[in-house]
Amino acid sequence: LLALLKEELIYQSSKRAELSDQEKLNGRAVTIIGDANTKYDLLKQIMAMCAETDFRNMSLAVEQVAQDKTAGGAI
Repeated sequence: LLALLKEELIYQSSKRAELSDQEKLNGRAVTIIGDANTKYDLLKQIMAMCAETDFRNMSLAVEQVAQDKTAGGAI
């Protein structure tokens, strides 16, 4: 999994090799999406791989299940 991630990050970098001044300072931007089942160790490995390939401007997003407000359960 991590080898494929690294390959994709390198590919995405190669599509636009020129960095803006902001990217030179902060690194390329990437959003990592996870949920409650995402293991912390895996998340750390993904973040390390992103940083290693100059995707240092990281945002984390969480997927949530919508709640039924009337019954308190998942939709």
